[in-house]
Amino acid sequence: MGSKMERENRIYGGPNTIKYRLGAIYLAYNKDKHNYRVGYNSEENIRGPIQNGFHNIAGVSHFRVLPQVGSFLWRLLHTKPFYSMLTKPNFWIAILLCFSCTKKVEELSMNKSSYHGSELRIDGYYYSELSSDNSVGVAVFYRDGVCIHLFLGISGTSDTLNFIEKEILLNRNLISSLWAEPTEVGVFEINGQALEFECWQAGRTIRPFKFNCSIRNDTTFYLKNVITDSEGSTIQYNLPYHFKKFEPKPDSTNTFIK
Repeated sequence: MGSKMERENRIYGGPNTIKYRLGAIYLAYNKDKHNYRVGYNSEENIRGPIQNGFHNIAGVSHFRVLPQVGSFLWRLLHTKPFYSMLTKPNFWIAILLCFSCTKKVEELSMNKSSYHGSELRIDGYYYSELSSDNSVGVAVFYRDGVCIHLFLGISGTSDTLNFIEKEILLNRNLISSLWAEPTEVGVFEINGQALEFECWQAGRTIRPFKFNCSIRNDTTFYLKNVITDSEGSTIQYNLPYHFKKFEPKPDSTNTFIK
């Protein structure tokens, strides 16, 4: 297959080389015939360095590293809920250590600014419809101008909102680890019907991605695109997010955003 692909500067080209991508690390847990898996999918931090590293050894061309947003993955292979492992602090510490190749953190380009408007309700969280890569976005906004946003690749969970609330938003160990890294957290601004937020993403360097959205009403916005680097590499979306009232919201205490 590789010999039929176009090569340019030792990078495979052609339309089929960027159609399908998955680079995930999973931790599996088996007990009493229940098979549980939790992991992380990252084009930059997992698929790229591992696959292209083997290509270096073999002396063949690379597959281009695409500007994709990483996402957490859950897979439940039994109807019994898998909650116990996710709530153990040592589990999440191990997950984050796997994905953090460096502690260098690039600066946000946006400044924190308090939000006093009414364009969007912020007394809860926003969840997206299922994206083209079978993930769900979750966003939380705060009056002081900080925010949390992450994509969840959820499979086998019948009640997605219940999972988001119990195992993400109320998981103090997970939320604390996001602010400590920092990953999936940042700042936001609203100007008229335009919502823009910038959140750090884990990779070889922890760098900010900029999310551009349009507000439909005070309970709905659409994610339009994500800018993934300083050169303007962009992922296009047309992904609606819907509001759900929820309290208590996760703690937003951090040392990275002043």
